[in-house]
Amino acid sequence: GSGIQFYLGTSVFILVLYAFKIMLLRLLGHLFNIQKPINEYVVILYLSYFNAAIIFIPLLLVLSLVPASLINTWIIISCVFVLLVFAMQFLRASSTVLKSYQFSKFYLFIYLCTLEVGPILILIKLLGI
Repeated sequence: GSGIQFYLGTSVFILVLYAFKIMLLRLLGHLFNIQKPINEYVVILYLSYFNAAIIFIPLLLVLSLVPASLINTWIIISCVFVLLVFAMQFLRASSTVLKSYQFSKFYLFIYLCTLEVGPILILIKLLGI
């Protein structure tokens, strides 16, 4: 597919993945009786996504108005800002979780690989980037 159908299809697919992730986290929180840290983590996820959207909305305006030679520069700048936002939110979440609960760092590594990094790698493979 191409054009608007591809865009809408990809958007819905990503939305379904994020919804599934949130539901899975809440289910795991209920099963292991750790609703409070899961709720805090979900709020941090929502804030991260909102902050990324706040960065990308002005970027769309800038990209529509700048010359074609500057587009790559603006994309790199915005990606750096998004990475900084996600890094700050990740540090906040990890410090909260690690201070509150003592558990194996191996389990944290496995979690990050399966529920955080894995879907991104699958999406990259799916899109063929």
